[in-house]
Amino acid sequence: MAYEGNDSAALKSIANRQLTKSMQTLLGICTGIAADNYISDNEVHFLNTWLTEYNSVSNVWPGSIISKRVRNILEDGIITDEDRHNLLDTLKQITGNHFTDTGSAQHETMKLPFDTPTLIFTQNIFCFTGEFVSGTRNYCKKITEQLGAMTADTMNKKVNYLVIGGIGSPAWVHESFGHKIAHAMRLKEKDHPILIIAEKHWIKSIQEIG
Repeated sequence: MAYEGNDSAALKSIANRQLTKSMQTLLGICTGIAADNYISDNEVHFLNTWLTEYNSVSNVWPGSIISKRVRNILEDGIITDEDRHNLLDTLKQITGNHFTDTGSAQHETMKLPFDTPTLIFTQNIFCFTGEFVSGTRNYCKKITEQLGAMTADTMNKKVNYLVIGGIGSPAWVHESFGHKIAHAMRLKEKDHPILIIAEKHWIKSIQEIG
């Protein structure tokens, strides 16, 4: 039965579910394309057609990165070997798929553009997402707060650091923490000074203080 109400929260929830499903499909397509370590002209055009039909994913990371790369390749109407190599590298980095290295088309830990600054805890806001080697998320928050920082359960513009747990999920986009990552990446693309931190860098920073 179709939704006939006008509840904005319900409509937003439906839109988010549809976007998540589309993003999952896109990553599945990209994994398949990258699995044989070669991208044909037909696959480039297929990606472009798919992204045009499901254009909402082009506004959200990592769909925005893939879409931009494909548009740049097709801009002059010529697909070069360098174009194919660069697109293949992009898809491998986003999907974590290195079939020729591992012999498996399964996802590995999601690769992200992590920042490695000197962490300043006092009066800064940390948000945690994913599963942590160090312990529960609440444990990580407690340790961070003891160092003078504040923590937030949800991503917003006030967050200074998003810390991502070291236990990688092969289905990161299916889960709630994938939305936090996407939110942080959208802020970074708008030049917002949020930093994305790997758990191991967070641990190193704590040990240096201790």
